[in-house]
Amino acid sequence: MELIYIISSIFELSIIVFMIFYSKISKEDINTIKSFSTDIRNNYLQTLKNTVYSDNAPLLERLIAFKEYIKSGGNGNCKHFAIKKLILSNKDLWQSVVSNDKLETIQTNKDYYIYALEEINKTLL
Repeated sequence: MELIYIISSIFELSIIVFMIFYSKISKEDINTIKSFSTDIRNNYLQTLKNTVYSDNAPLLERLIAFKEYIKSGGNGNCKHFAIKKLILSNKDLWQSVVSNDKLETIQTNKDYYIYALEEINKTLL
């Protein structure tokens, strides 16, 4: 799932590079590209959120989607739902999902992710 976010960033960068080398780039073009990037990110977060809320998805997939949602800066009702409905009743599985994460590889929202995990762990106690 993190791959989608990386691909969208690479896509945005490649369009900018192409436009710089082969044409004049205007502020309007830059804003359009940023808008595409924002739309892709919002779709990514919404897909993760839909997976977390889905009763048809396997529990492990829902927990992994929630971890990615938090890692990408998601917050709010989805976090509260996941804590109450998924994590509290499956603490061991959640800890195994989180323990497989290498914090060195997280670049985006790393501080927020660490804070969110600490907040979730306080809730579990």
